[in-house]
Amino acid sequence: LASRWTCHDVSQWLSYHSFDIYIDLFLHHKIDGEILLSLTKDDLQQSLHIAIFGDVKRILNRIELLRTNLREEDLDKIFPALRGDFSTSRWKSGVYLKLFVSLFYLALSCFCTALTMTIVHERVPDPALYPPLPDIFLDNIQPIHWAFEMTELIILVL
Repeated sequence: LASRWTCHDVSQWLSYHSFDIYIDLFLHHKIDGEILLSLTKDDLQQSLHIAIFGDVKRILNRIELLRTNLREEDLDKIFPALRGDFSTSRWKSGVYLKLFVSLFYLALSCFCTALTMTIVHERVPDPALYPPLPDIFLDNIQPIHWAFEMTELIILVL
């Protein structure tokens, strides 16, 4: 990562991009990777006294590319799935297999539930001929008149 570069790494970067005349200047001011990424146009022109406007713009463009690459690398570490990277290591670890198995289970569960509801709905007995069975538990306890309102209040609060 560019933010962890040393002053020597920055000088190599300058040399790679044909800015050899500024290597001593950057080393003198102890510009490492963190400071390199935070440099602005004013820093280059006023603090470092780089007078050639074209070089200032080229250095800033290269720094912006470093910043962009840094952000993409950070995003890849935090959210690797954003890239849609179906790397072999993920397949080997079984992450995607588990995902597909769980999606298949979800679809199968929904289908079985819908099928069961359809079959049961067709087989409900006529309530006039077969009244519902008595509820032994609820028929034997005293009713609490305020319980329904309290339940509604608890649901609303939650």
